[in-house]
Amino acid sequence: MKKINKRVLSLIAASAAFVASASAEELISNYLVYDVNETEATLTGWYPDFDNPDLDIVVPATVTYNGNEVPVTAIAKECFYGMGITSVELGKNVRQIGESAFMYCGNLSELELNEGLTEIGMQSFANCTMLQTLRFPSTLETIGQLAFWNATGLTGDIVIPASVKSIGVGVWRSDTAIVGIEVEKENAYYQSQDGVLFTKDMETLMCYPAGRSANSYTIPSTVKVIADQSMRNNPYLTSVKLNEGLETIGEVALASSALQSVNIPSTVKKIGSAAFFYGLKLKEFTVESGNQWFRVNDGMLIENANERIVASAPKSGLLRIPEGIKEIGDYAFYMNDITGVSLPSTVTLTGKAAFANCLSLKKVVLNEGLEEIGEMCFQDSPLLSDINFPSTLKKMRMQAFCSCTALTSAMLPEGLEELENSIFLFCSGLKEAYVPGTLKTCGLSVFGNCENLSKVVIAEGVPEVYESMFNMCYALADITLPSTIEVLRPYCLYGCPFSKLELPEKLRLIEEAALYGTGLEEIVIPDNVESIGAYGLAWNFAATSIKLGKGVKAIGKNCIHFTYDLTSVELNEGLETIGEAGVSACYGLTELTIPSTVKNIGDIAFYNNPLETLINKAVEPQVIEGTLSYITDEVNIYENCTLYVPEESIEAYKAAAVWQDFNLIQAIGTGVKEMPAEATDLTIVGIYTLDGQRVENPSTGIYIYRMSDGSVRKVIR
Repeated sequence: MKKINKRVLSLIAASAAFVASASAEELISNYLVYDVNETEATLTGWYPDFDNPDLDIVVPATVTYNGNEVPVTAIAKECFYGMGITSVELGKNVRQIGESAFMYCGNLSELELNEGLTEIGMQSFANCTMLQTLRFPSTLETIGQLAFWNATGLTGDIVIPASVKSIGVGVWRSDTAIVGIEVEKENAYYQSQDGVLFTKDMETLMCYPAGRSANSYTIPSTVKVIADQSMRNNPYLTSVKLNEGLETIGEVALASSALQSVNIPSTVKKIGSAAFFYGLKLKEFTVESGNQWFRVNDGMLIENANERIVASAPKSGLLRIPEGIKEIGDYAFYMNDITGVSLPSTVTLTGKAAFANCLSLKKVVLNEGLEEIGEMCFQDSPLLSDINFPSTLKKMRMQAFCSCTALTSAMLPEGLEELENSIFLFCSGLKEAYVPGTLKTCGLSVFGNCENLSKVVIAEGVPEVYESMFNMCYALADITLPSTIEVLRPYCLYGCPFSKLELPEKLRLIEEAALYGTGLEEIVIPDNVESIGAYGLAWNFAATSIKLGKGVKAIGKNCIHFTYDLTSVELNEGLETIGEAGVSACYGLTELTIPSTVKNIGDIAFYNNPLETLINKAVEPQVIEGTLSYITDEVNIYENCTLYVPEESIEAYKAAAVWQDFNLIQAIGTGVKEMPAEATDLTIVGIYTLDGQRVENPSTGIYIYRMSDGSVRKVIR
């Protein structure tokens, strides 16, 4: 069953595999796609008329199913994600709008929510930047987090109905034209004061509108919690007076604001991650006497219990972290104008984006004792070229050095155990790397798109070349693999130009596109390899020969594909499956032998190979679902290729589907002549046994010689 792919960013809809639940079927009506059963229907997608798409979506109250009118009760997750629709009108029976249902609908300007709607899911209308007005129905109970994040066209006041019971964090984050939030008096869970949203008991500040233009604000004395993201992105607010009695400042609560100073009351016990992130106008932090949880040192706000720098007034020049600090908090020095960083011996952890986007940062001295480098810690610091990796380092989190384009070396220390995704992604200046043998887990694309990385050593002990690890490293001509490697994961060496690579004998699996588009000239697969995935050896333009080890049982779709200069492919006895287009588009390949063990051959398995000789050793013809090759003006193997099969199977092949299409079917070992004396001056281009197996150094016996003029001879040695 096929279903419309909802993850598109244009009006073009594509099909995607879909498995319906056992109790639902798919129904298409008026270009809308539903999952439907006897009692209700969920709108799951849009299938527009591409020539004349109707961009105004009207969700009906019911759809007809098995002769009955079934109510449409829900809009599925990501239903219209990224679509070009301009207006939405919901039918009266819709109760739920799923997560990200209309996210990135940048042209959506009109929205009519129905009476009866109870839930708006997380990020449902995020990044709907053209949406101008918003009216909630009186039945609404839940507004998910970030539901209208970056819906920057929304203006004026938002009115919360009495029915609403739950409002997530950051619902109107970045909506800088919203000036106030009002709550109907009958609401039992929330109230507003001067356009600011609070819980009913006034103990939690839920949302300070990003468009409220006042320069200062005093937090009411009843407030104990400033909720996550609640006062974020207000460009006008330069001063906030935090009240005595306040206990918690939530994550990202006052981030990206215009605050110039912050005084932490004596009652504050907890400050969440990145609470003051991107506060580039901050000049100072102060802490009231009597506060036992926080202190200030040289403009840095420090949590006493963990010796963690929570935030800092912006710094410049060389940054020296005070001795005794154990953790650098998330975003602590984000986008500061620092040129260097020196960590003391006490630091064990650097947090998320702690030094990210520091555009002047050139040198970092990491201390012995450091165990973890946080997510995006130094990301997008384009001048960072000098950094050491201490021997105590155990973990590097995702994108830690992503896009650090001046970094030239990544000699990772022995003892490192974990690398997360994209650590050095897009480090275009990186030239050499060392991966230690202590590595236990590794994420995706650790060195992906490092376009100048030319030399890599992977130490003994590493069990895999991990997924996309060196994907699109177009200068990687020198790589050393240890004997311990057992798996080449998908896309791990995609596009690397090395001309020679000794694959370890312990290697068991070569997964999808693992050796796609390399510079290998000869490919020899070790005997322990069991399978080679789709596109595993494809697009190796320099390769002239490929030899599979005796353990290979399956080669996947397009495995040996689009290799212009390939003239020799040795498929092993023991091979059982050749996938769709498994050996294809090899424009120099004129001979191929199918081992006797092959049972399954996929559609177009040998297309666009100019085969002249095809030897199939299988006694029983394989069943082909499709064809062996397309027929073109340039390539027609059924007319131009001789099929050699076991003598006792000739009649079976002549009667079998697809195999019977060959014009000439002969017994293996026939159709050759003795080599005449006058032909001895011809060049020998290939030597084969009588059953068609190519040999390089023939011993005593009878062999078939293929000559440079295309003729075939029988030779007794």
